[in-house]
Amino acid sequence: MVIKVNKEDLLKAVNIADACIGSKNSNTVLSNCLLNASAESIEILATDNEIAIRTRIDAVSDKEGSFAANGKKLSQILREFPSGETSLSISSAYQVNFKADGIKGKYTLLGQSSDSYPEIPAFEEENAIEIEQATFKELLKKVIHAASSDAIKPVFNGVYVYLRMEI
Repeated sequence: MVIKVNKEDLLKAVNIADACIGSKNSNTVLSNCLLNASAESIEILATDNEIAIRTRIDAVSDKEGSFAANGKKLSQILREFPSGETSLSISSAYQVNFKADGIKGKYTLLGQSSDSYPEIPAFEEENAIEIEQATFKELLKKVIHAASSDAIKPVFNGVYVYLRMEI
């Protein structure tokens, strides 16, 4: 499978997805991002089994397929590439080779099958609401000081969000 994608778009999407991956995962597949390629786009997913991030960017692929690759290493390789189109060639053994104009070296990343990656539930938009990012950030700043960082009782580590809808 060969995927042609804008380097900046892919780097941004991988960094967004990789943000939810912890540094100490007991399950090695969770240190990876899942990449699902279709003819006109690529979907990048990551999870730590508590939260998940799904992002999609435009890309051109010669066939559909998916594989898992280490998000941090993928990001490190992409940062070395010049702006513009980057080509990813994925072998049947999930070896990812990178190619771009102006790059003389060979970059290869060992990926793995997507079979062992946990299922990420689809987001149902029927009951979704939209909140401006700045507004949501401001609301969180007002209550985050009350969240604990205690590893013994992780139930107190979060912030309870209650939305009241007036109809």
